[in-house]
Amino acid sequence: MAGETVNWVRIKQLRFDWTRPFIVQYKYDLSANEFKELNVMRVAKRGRPTSIDHPPPAYESRLPISAAKKKDLLKLLKDRVIPAEYGQWYSSLPVSKSVCDNLPEPSANETEPEQVPD
Repeated sequence: MAGETVNWVRIKQLRFDWTRPFIVQYKYDLSANEFKELNVMRVAKRGRPTSIDHPPPAYESRLPISAAKKKDLLKLLKDRVIPAEYGQWYSSLPVSKSVCDNLPEPSANETEPEQVPD
């Protein structure tokens, strides 16, 4: 419906159709039969569509990674685990000595290795 505000927090289902690239279909209730539609293109005063506004960049420059991480990535590139076409991008990653790698928290299904008594 034209002029209706979309309550993004209440949306339960989104649907996209490649034949209608600027239409977002959504439902607030999964049991609803019909999707509501949102046209994400705006029409300028002259009647020409303009794209939606893009958010500003989150960072002013690329974030650096640790030297150890870059070394590992370049080894994966050399070993052809990472396709060669991405070589320039990986080679150009900035490095900083102040960046340290943090291991992720173990997931719930990962268990600690069994402790063997001495």
